[in-house]
Amino acid sequence: MAETPKEIDPKIKFIEQVKEKYQFETDQEMVFEMLPRGYNVPAAFIEINEVPQFPDKMNVTLFGYINSFEISAQKGRSAISRIKARLFRNGEAVSLFWTTSARAARKVQYALTQSAPKDALIQVSGKVDSFNIDNGVFKFISQAKLSAVSAPVQNGAAPAAAKILPEPIYKLKEGMKPNTIQLAFKQLIEKWDSLPSGDLMPVEVEKELKMQPLKKSFQYMHGMIPIPTEKFHDFLLFEGFRKRILIEKIWRIMKDGKSNGTDLHPSEFVLIPEDVAFIKVILSKLPFQLTDDQKKAIWGILRGFEKTKGSKGLVFGDVGSGKTMVALIVAYVLYKRGYQVVIIAPTSILSKQHFEEAKLLLDIDTIIFSVHSKTKKKEKDEVQKYLDTGKPTILYGTSSLNRLEYSNLGVVFIDEEQKFGVHDKEVLHKKFEAHVVYMTATPIPRTMASAMFTNFSIQKIEQKPAMQKPRITKVTRIEDLPPQEIEDIKQRMRNGEQTLIIVPAIASNDLVSVKSATEKYGKIFSDFTITSINGRMKPNKIEENTEDFMQGKFDILIATTMVDAGFSNKMLSHVFIENAERFGIAQLHQIRGRVGRGDKQGYCYLIPAQDLHSLKDATRQRLTSLVDSEDGFELSMKDIELRGSGDLAGMLQTGSDVNLIEWIKEVEVIDEYLKRNGHAK
Repeated sequence: MAETPKEIDPKIKFIEQVKEKYQFETDQEMVFEMLPRGYNVPAAFIEINEVPQFPDKMNVTLFGYINSFEISAQKGRSAISRIKARLFRNGEAVSLFWTTSARAARKVQYALTQSAPKDALIQVSGKVDSFNIDNGVFKFISQAKLSAVSAPVQNGAAPAAAKILPEPIYKLKEGMKPNTIQLAFKQLIEKWDSLPSGDLMPVEVEKELKMQPLKKSFQYMHGMIPIPTEKFHDFLLFEGFRKRILIEKIWRIMKDGKSNGTDLHPSEFVLIPEDVAFIKVILSKLPFQLTDDQKKAIWGILRGFEKTKGSKGLVFGDVGSGKTMVALIVAYVLYKRGYQVVIIAPTSILSKQHFEEAKLLLDIDTIIFSVHSKTKKKEKDEVQKYLDTGKPTILYGTSSLNRLEYSNLGVVFIDEEQKFGVHDKEVLHKKFEAHVVYMTATPIPRTMASAMFTNFSIQKIEQKPAMQKPRITKVTRIEDLPPQEIEDIKQRMRNGEQTLIIVPAIASNDLVSVKSATEKYGKIFSDFTITSINGRMKPNKIEENTEDFMQGKFDILIATTMVDAGFSNKMLSHVFIENAERFGIAQLHQIRGRVGRGDKQGYCYLIPAQDLHSLKDATRQRLTSLVDSEDGFELSMKDIELRGSGDLAGMLQTGSDVNLIEWIKEVEVIDEYLKRNGHAK
């Protein structure tokens, strides 16, 4: 008799859905891994009496109260519902209209009764619309989104002040909706006091570091606490809540590292003379010479494998320093020694690119597979059947490779390791006691790396491949570019080179958005094809549009900051970063690293909202520092120096990424705490 599926407690239903989809093992992992990538910045704030002054289709945000609403079927179309409500405040009123399916109407009705209870101040974001009437034009707000930003007003109490409920933007996996994630976090808050505290950073350390309380930080970061409108900009700039959550990731790395150094087993791997010959096979096919740092990293990793079974390694080097080539060469050595090797990238697009590059360099008889989101079940089954034989192979893929079974796994490489959760990075290492090598472009001082990554073999790549030309970076308004420079860009695009345009918002009146950038650059480059991606698209659509661009079907890709890492395109030569003053140095450097990755000259145009001379001095220095330097470590130090002088203006947050140079003091405090409390050094 089949076993009846166990029912999930409704109180943790959404938590379990998120944990399953994102492969989190614990509730605590959700806390420090699922940070917003940013926030949807509300449209222009206006008063109700200002609505008639705004043109149709303009996105606006208002505040007011709703005391009733009506739902009716549209004439002649019973499946379509029309909902009408009235928003009022300070003696003024405006109509709200929704036209939607009967099914979707129930969601609006729920929002009107739950998100907008009677006498609670409501934030309304929607588009101005109108229709003609006998004595003029009737203005209203169409398809509005509602959020309650205050509790219902009690008798005799003063009206609530206008507040904004932050709308977080999350990295969505297929089938996952933002609302599900937010409901999961609300459930997590409800059970907060029952979370096991042993894995979280002690309050003693929190106080020593003068950090915000964890629970409060969590609520603010995930849009659970309304922000007064006049302080919303300050909220976007304030890093205290984000830092408090991210320190949990550093705490976990250091605590686990110092605890796991006592139960290591002798390695079965020993270097042999033939390993040199294996390496030379790859080197003979390269159109360039490896740098000395790459050579040292290869031998450093291999010697690390000799020390212990299931060793850990860290390779850190700047954008474009050649970490992926180091991984391929080490992978080939282990393949020739009879091992199975896994190379995991943060996106299937990047993984497939690495796979195609590897095929060009490896012997034709080398068994190599690619497993990604579009790999059919039959193909995955064939890969699993081969793995069951224990024969050697090299597999490229995303974290989906964690779900395969291995018979002779030698090493796992994690590319862009900061993009992965703890579970994704550790699962194969723990299950098969395989060696694991993390690769990251995050700048880390060596002394700090040694304190954080105890028992790791650490390799640093500072030199850039000789074929790469220094990228040309300019801070300019696009209208100030000389006509000849625009023509030069067009000519390179006619020759097959491509252009990336980064914008800070999906839709906004105040910032350059995907839509406005498409219109702007469509006029400048009218003879060229444009596609776009953003975080609100379904994952398969994002992948489809990106792949079409990579294959040369489009000349220009317009995207939000989701491409700061995740693909490598040797034909990508130009990047325009709109509202560049809104980004931090580290993120601008990462985005710039997407161009000029082959032998083509790379160009980066930082486009501020204002003329360069109109910007604040620190902001101007931040942008011009990228003109002067391509060194990630140097730029990170400059970033900290400028932020220390108050340059936080408008900078966008970047999810759960950690710029480790900012955390030198915190790492020292945690290191001392762990030593005082008996953890192994």
